Amino acid sequence: MEKSPKYYETAEVPQCIHAMNESMKILLVVRDPVDSYSQTVVDGQKLVSDPVSELRKVETFLGLRHYFTQKNFVFNKKIGFYCLPRRCIGKDKGVKHPTLDPLVEAKLRKYFKPLNQRFYRIVGHDFGWR
Repeated sequence: MEKSPKYYETAEVPQCIHAMNESMKILLVVRDPVDSYSQTVVDGQKLVSDPVSELRKVETFLGLRHYFTQKNFVFNKKIGFYCLPRRCIGKDKGVKHPTLDPLVEAKLRKYFKPLNQRFYRIVGHDFGWR
């Protein structure tokens, strides 16, 4: 398993990965470039708020039988998202995102808007990033 946003900086990368292993399946997890929330294309925010529905998409994409149900997850109120029972990160773990100055956020949203719209068209899904 590999996790890196650098793989999709150029159009040639997916073809190179395919040439390396034609049977490889790639999951692309995306997130809002301004909010930094974590989303076949997996919606990272939905993976946090509704893990079963997003994992079903992954299982289907990978050709696996559906294994995950709501029984596999518990909502941890301290950290605000679902976890596997007895397998949740500690309250001191995770990424704390700084609060953006509203002017900076507005500039970033303006900059990313056309890029996000293009991305939505490419993947066939609107993530609703403001």
